[in-house]
Amino acid sequence: MNILPIILIDGITFASWLFLVSAGITFIFGVLRNARAGIMGGIILGLGRALGETIAVTMVIGNRPEIAKSLFAPGYTMASVLANEFSEATGNVYLSALIEIGLALFLVTIVVNALARFLVWTVTRGQPARANV
Repeated sequence: MNILPIILIDGITFASWLFLVSAGITFIFGVLRNARAGIMGGIILGLGRALGETIAVTMVIGNRPEIAKSLFAPGYTMASVLANEFSEATGNVYLSALIEIGLALFLVTIVVNALARFLVWTVTRGQPARANV
């Protein structure tokens, strides 16, 4: 087990207590600053999973092909459009539009993966990962 993060957080809190800093400021500047990359990695991982799990997102988001004024109203994602309408594409223009949606979704996925790679690179500073043996 790796005990270094526990020691690091304990060291930050002890140092902040020495300077009479409140617990909230300690959390913001001590803990969150060190956990920023992990939090961003979790957000990017969640976004990547949401982009990949088409049917689950379709069911959760409501599967309604209308643009609503509220963010909490049911909606329709690009992956939902592909999953629901690809088998019903009759004309060349309809099929081409669905392929363009797929291409746009692929490009968004590439950007998210590149951002995740960059985040991992900034955390490791270009060093290869070591196995904890």
